[in-house]
Amino acid sequence: MKLTFLVHIWAIFLLVIPKFGFSTENFNVVSGYITNSGKPLPKASVIIKNSSTGVVSDENGFYTIEVDPRQVLIFSYVGMRSVEIVVEDITSVLNVEMFPKVEELDEVVLVKKKWKTQKDLKIEYPLNKNLINTSIGILDKERAGFSMQIIDGDDLNLASSNLVQALAGKFGGRIDWSDPNDPAIIIRGRKAGWEVDGTPTLRAPMFINVAQIDRIAIISGLAAYAKFGGPSTEGGGLIIINTKGTNATYEPNTTEPYDYARLRDNEFDESTLTKYVRAAPSLMIKELIESENEEEALATLDKNWAFYSKSAYNLLDISTYFREVLKNEEKADTILAKIEQLFHDNPVALKALAYRYEEIGQIEKAKATYMLILKLRPRYAQSYRDLANIYTKNIDVKNAYEIYLRYIISRRMDTLSNPLEGIDSIIRTEVVNLKDRPINTWRQVKTFEPAHTKSNYWPLRIVVEWNNSEADFDLQFVHPENQYFIWNHTLRENADRIYSEKQKGYSSEQFFMDENSKGIWKINLHYYGNKGFDPTYFKITAYHDYGTKFQTEEIKIFKAVEKNVRLTMWSVENVSRYSPVR
Repeated sequence: MKLTFLVHIWAIFLLVIPKFGFSTENFNVVSGYITNSGKPLPKASVIIKNSSTGVVSDENGFYTIEVDPRQVLIFSYVGMRSVEIVVEDITSVLNVEMFPKVEELDEVVLVKKKWKTQKDLKIEYPLNKNLINTSIGILDKERAGFSMQIIDGDDLNLASSNLVQALAGKFGGRIDWSDPNDPAIIIRGRKAGWEVDGTPTLRAPMFINVAQIDRIAIISGLAAYAKFGGPSTEGGGLIIINTKGTNATYEPNTTEPYDYARLRDNEFDESTLTKYVRAAPSLMIKELIESENEEEALATLDKNWAFYSKSAYNLLDISTYFREVLKNEEKADTILAKIEQLFHDNPVALKALAYRYEEIGQIEKAKATYMLILKLRPRYAQSYRDLANIYTKNIDVKNAYEIYLRYIISRRMDTLSNPLEGIDSIIRTEVVNLKDRPINTWRQVKTFEPAHTKSNYWPLRIVVEWNNSEADFDLQFVHPENQYFIWNHTLRENADRIYSEKQKGYSSEQFFMDENSKGIWKINLHYYGNKGFDPTYFKITAYHDYGTKFQTEEIKIFKAVEKNVRLTMWSVENVSRYSPVR
């Protein structure tokens, strides 16, 4: 059994090694239209970043350019905000909407932004990792006016014997161990001072348990001196420590934890939604779905097969029609198998296929499809996460953990920033969840393990994934009491996030609902398109009682076609059968 397992893992590893490099000969021909408010922009510039290669659009706003995968295209036009898009392995169509630069002035000068009070910041503290509580109040890293580094407690090495050792390699300075009982943090050649939960000290707080640290801020010399004065620093800077449990916020006039899911002044209006339930099949298969019976449908499929089979998304619709309308599961499965044969080199189409396999419970076929995607995209974090996740669903915990581990090791060796955001946060959550499942041996992956496992319990965890990384959309989560919050995924508003997704290769996000937000949650979508002509497939997984023995999950697949519509993708109940010990 052990030998078989190792052979299987190495087989996957050897399978993907040849694909780690991209040949400069395998360029993409990328084309599309450049517009503003639906009108073409002639003579718009399209250049490859850090090169002199470029083209301009014609009178219809149309352009064509040859570019290598992972290079960046810059779209620019006089009076418009420039747009940068990372080209992926199968990118061939990029229809780019541009926006006037004047809107940037609106954001900076004309739009009123509420200055947050200390009360606002205290409420926001548990959710905003850019905040640190100090002796002079809560500081926001983004608004501080000086350089500040914040280290999350979960990123510290929990195996360290003391706090100073846990900080090794986490900051731009060194540690002076001349006095083992009072080691010093040296920043810019001078000793830094300390502050613990608002109390200044010149000695390192060696008494603090590393697992009890919530977050640490490091402020360099001059900034620390100007803000906190001489007594709190010896010139090198200031290290501010917030411990867990000391910054809790409660509902007004109660001892109940603050309900972060219910955001005030965000009342949901049902009338803003488009009355729409499920995307209709493509008009390209209209003749098929208008068949009067199964015999006629089969004849139409045979007659039009050469036309239908040009699109994986047509075939997905046809398979759904045979399964759900004609109740012919055998034919439906045959059509799904054809998608893998015909589109075996298209990871975006294959991901939509894998989503469908998961939705109908064909886990082995989903696993085979995710393995093929990993072969095509070995540099994509999502490829590892998806395969490991499907192994978990197949109760194959050893293989799941090994796939996660391979990605984690590769992340330790690269130079990408923000290692515990986005897909890395999802993987860390799922690795910890795996540790509650039976397995004989575990390798420790401390960079990805939080300080305590009870924080991994959530009554409702929602993971949203999408097959096309160019998709622009907003997700609106409506609280049972009708307040809402919006998560934005558009190149216009969240370019840094999308650039990070392209760097690491992922298209997913996770959301948590706590025990204070029980009831029916609605997940609404405002879809803006994907710069191409194909639909975008979303997979939503709801995990109930996540992190407990009662953990269950349900999946919904959603096909988005029409642009600029708001609709409900899913309504899911947050209800728990488990009460963790606090």
